[in-house]
Amino acid sequence: MPTTLEGGPFLVGARLELDVWRIALHLSVDQSGATPFTLDAGQRWTALVGYGLVANRWARLRLLGGASATSSTDVSPTVGANLRLSWAFLGADAAAVLTPFTSSPQLDVRAAGILRGGPFELHVGYRARWLDLGAAPLAGPHVALGLAL
Repeated sequence: MPTTLEGGPFLVGARLELDVWRIALHLSVDQSGATPFTLDAGQRWTALVGYGLVANRWARLRLLGGASATSSTDVSPTVGANLRLSWAFLGADAAAVLTPFTSSPQLDVRAAGILRGGPFELHVGYRARWLDLGAAPLAGPHVALGLAL
């Protein structure tokens, strides 16, 4: 993303998604800074558990619930949904995560196309994150590498 959580010009994140049958576990962390080598101390963590309402070879629709936290003690309930479509080596992914019960409710949405080669995936799309639903979002291009086993 071209803008960040703390006002610097760079945002880096990591996300783990694990599916066993219809049960899903999603863990993510975002951190910002002036460059990838000078990241700020503040982080935003999210841990979600969910259930796949649709879970087959071509599509997976998950409903998620859990908590989000900053690197301080600000922990809040979080809900979300994720839709993933797959066709051979191509796919699409869309997700929305809402943290409604904080002093400034937050929303994180993303949509991406997926190119798959063996167990590796390249996600290219767009992400927008509202750190306060009354303010402008942090938004921009989104690129991610994945490993699907």
